[in-house]
Amino acid sequence: MNNNYRDILIYLATPYSHVEPVIEEIREKLVTLVTKKLEQAGISVFSPITHSARLCQDGGFSGSYNTWKKTDRMYVERLDEVWVLLTPGYTESEGVQDEIAHARRHNKPVRYVSYDIVKNRIVVKDTQRKHILDHEELLVL
Repeated sequence: MNNNYRDILIYLATPYSHVEPVIEEIREKLVTLVTKKLEQAGISVFSPITHSARLCQDGGFSGSYNTWKKTDRMYVERLDEVWVLLTPGYTESEGVQDEIAHARRHNKPVRYVSYDIVKNRIVVKDTQRKHILDHEELLVL
């Protein structure tokens, strides 16, 4: 990745729906934390979970991917890259897998983001899992 990461808009995909509400809450808090850290480093991020989870919790909206599919696909099409937060369940998540496939259909780069909670560190890798960017690097550039 070049230093123009501050000039692009990122769609941050991660699973949300789960049979256990506490898992949904943990997923929302984690993706919101990662979104905040990337924004603090100057990267513009749209997290559909951060944006829409409160709407689901307050009622009136389902947390299922079918509820959000059309909107999420429009964001994927309009933003520059899709970054996938590597959390348990991302490979099984219908929503995340659809967002990845939709990004590829629209020739959007897909990158993978890991967050080490102990080291408080974010690492971004490309589709071949080659290191692209480290959160610590972001703070000094």
